Amino acid sequence: SRLLDKRVPAVKGDTLGGGTYDIDSARGRFVLVNFFATWCPPCIAEHPDLVELEAYGAETGNIELVSIVFDDDPDKVEALFGELRGSWPVLGDSSATLAVTFQVAQVPESFLIDPNGVVVAHLTGGIEADDVIAAIEGT
Repeated sequence: SRLLDKRVPAVKGDTLGGGTYDIDSARGRFVLVNFFATWCPPCIAEHPDLVELEAYGAETGNIELVSIVFDDDPDKVEALFGELRGSWPVLGDSSATLAVTFQVAQVPESFLIDPNGVVVAHLTGGIEADDVIAAIEGT
């Protein structure tokens, strides 16, 4: 990814839950920016690992997650989170602006942002919580 070792692009907007999110508020912690869709089987398969990462972040304060909907219906996304759990912010991206900015080719894709706001990893395909935790704890 051309974003590696560069400052993360602006990730902010309204969440599906009715709040707002701005990645700049996460300085001092790692952030996993995750692009996904409910129609994507690997996205569904990685969801338990995202839930595990959310729990790790709540326990340690080391990481927070933000998901960005990729070409999907917000009602289906809310139903998925209701079924599989997860309370991290989810941004709609109906105009696909963030997907273009991050050059997302196909979901799931995730980007690990360090506490200084620099993109340190581009993860294609489903993530595994243990790999992300190892990357965080190894820095």
